[in-house]
Order: sequence, then C-alpha cells, then structure tokens
Amino acid sequence: MSLVYLVALIAVSAALLAGLAEAVWSVSREPIWGQAARVLTLVPTSDRRTQDLPFVGVERRRAAVDPHTEVEKLAA
Repeated sequence: MSLVYLVALIAVSAALLAGLAEAVWSVSREPIWGQAARVLTLVPTSDRRTQDLPFVGVERRRAAVDPHTEVEKLAA
C-alpha cells in the first residue's frame, strides 16, 4: 500500500511541476501580437447611403456660445 502512495505522490508532484513549467514558459515567450508586423491595406468601398440626413443639433452648434456657466445660471 505504501508503494501506491509513493507513486501517487510522484505523479501529483510531476503534474504540479509540469503546470509550473508551462506557466513560466507561456509568460516568457514572445506574445502572438508581437511576432509579425502586419501592414494595413486599403479596402475599396462605395458610398451606399440613399439619403443625406443632416446632423442632429446643427443649429445648436452654430449658436453663439453663452459666456455664463451652468453654476452662474443656477446662482442667479
């Protein structure tokens, strides 16, 4: 029976050491995104919009800027 426990202890120790070695090796190797420099390529597309919609709030953006802040308005 003692031999079975010894074999189990060795097997568990080997599994733990293998897991530790894999963890150290995975951290120490070069990351996937750093291996090869990829070049961006231009993808030709066409404008598929059927309507030219105006932006929301165009008039608000063109309005004169109020020099008073929100705090000053609330304090008045």
